[in-house]
Amino acid sequence: MSQYLRLKYIFIFYAIIRIPLHTLVINIDGKGRIYTILLLLFIIYMIISRKNKKKLSKGPFLIWRIWVIYAFINTLIHGMNFNMTYWQFFTYLAAPLVVIYLINIEEKIDYKRLFTIITTAAYINILIISIFENTRYFIGQGYRLGETLNANEIGINALLCFYLLYQNFMWKKLKFRTFIILIIIPLYVIFSTGSRSAFLPLILIFISHFIIIRRKNLFGTLAIILIGILFLNLATKYIEKKSIVINRLRITKEEGRKIAHTGTLVDNLGGRAVYFLYGYEIFKSHPIWGIGLGNYRFFNPISSQPNHVEIMIQLSELGIIGFSLFFMFNFWIAHKLCYCWKYLKHQRRQIETYILGFLVVVSLSFTTYTYSHILIFTLYGITIAYIFEAEKLIRKGYQLIQTSKIGK
Repeated sequence: MSQYLRLKYIFIFYAIIRIPLHTLVINIDGKGRIYTILLLLFIIYMIISRKNKKKLSKGPFLIWRIWVIYAFINTLIHGMNFNMTYWQFFTYLAAPLVVIYLINIEEKIDYKRLFTIITTAAYINILIISIFENTRYFIGQGYRLGETLNANEIGINALLCFYLLYQNFMWKKLKFRTFIILIIIPLYVIFSTGSRSAFLPLILIFISHFIIIRRKNLFGTLAIILIGILFLNLATKYIEKKSIVINRLRITKEEGRKIAHTGTLVDNLGGRAVYFLYGYEIFKSHPIWGIGLGNYRFFNPISSQPNHVEIMIQLSELGIIGFSLFFMFNFWIAHKLCYCWKYLKHQRRQIETYILGFLVVVSLSFTTYTYSHILIFTLYGITIAYIFEAEKLIRKGYQLIQTSKIGK
């Protein structure tokens, strides 16, 4: 037990559970002073450590560090209009980078311990919400879980918890029976929130599973896919009776036509269409620097809502510079995962689970804001850690070995 009580593990665990914990259970430190103090301690350590300086200057760490500095300065110049102080805003921007770095801080990553800590924290996060959160009635939709917290954010947290459990199962850290029992609560939360942003990536995970477990035999693969399609059809009919999410999906296009009315494919995005529409208009007017994080709502012609789509937040609020950094960070991960998949043939199934997780995060970027979800950056951190370890094997010529210690 003592090996889990290191400060970095405690910080990662606390970062994942702190919002539902302080909002729904213990109403203390609402401004996040403890969180910020711990964050500053790690930042100081990262600056003074020579070994850490070398690692922090590599690929994704360098790209996201530049993004954080740019986003902070850019927003201060344009005017910081978040409902937070400057030090809270800095914490908000820097925390994801620190979490990614803490996951990768050691030369030899203890995957078993990291997976245990992150998955346990994600599960406790969902348990707190399922126990202490209440439902709220939405006109034209029905009751959705999320009276205090945002229903879509709850749904996304449950989706990420589900994916972490799935990843543990695929890496043989959970038995099938245990996996089935544990996913009941995250699935219940996803359906209770009625979140389309969470439900569609959940379908992506389900479909991708039957691709990942494909067999070399064509008929065996086709049989697996057909079973998956049948099960998905039955599950969808059941979900339709028990949750409002299917009905919300049905009215998406009609919703987009009423709100955005572009007559293009953008209308298929429903209420999210306006964030693409007006976000792009802002980008055309402010292409280089954008308008500063959080300032979309002052340019929104139909309401004072902030932009809800991460891709358009990056493009309209941070301009082509911020968007390019965001794109480079994600492209680095995508390119490296493809590289590992190509050369580590004996680990393709495991690598495909990482690719799936990456696709889930990217898909969320097109439907909702993702930066506030610290769990997303734990997924980034784990994926980057795996990439570095896999590249070591490839460089040493171990790709022909049929057994590996990665993930053990």
